[in-house]
Amino acid sequence: MRFLTCLLIILSLRLCCFSQVDQHFTQYYAYPLFLNPALTGVMKDGNVRLVAAHRNQWNKIIVPYNTIGISVDGLLKNKWGLGFNMMSQSAGDGGYSNKMIYFSICNNNISFGVDNS
Repeated sequence: MRFLTCLLIILSLRLCCFSQVDQHFTQYYAYPLFLNPALTGVMKDGNVRLVAAHRNQWNKIIVPYNTIGISVDGLLKNKWGLGFNMMSQSAGDGGYSNKMIYFSICNNNISFGVDNS
């Protein structure tokens, strides 16, 4: 029992030391794939959307918190949405850096209502 308790304490300390920081954008609603990947290909005008967002905060420290995001998504044959998203963030003198790349796919051919719109 004592071994199990020590093991749980060690594992919880390790998890606390390697925690992740969420990305911060001032106008997150202007970055649809960050807000919700299910919005891939969902747009009123056009078939392709390119979004670039940048946030730099805490400029008084030596290495400020910096977040950059770029995404592109499109609608193929008015049915499938395909998207690509890339984010990078860095902060502080300790060399914190996190980079993410992910793809998203969405089927936009679902109809609701009496007139199937």
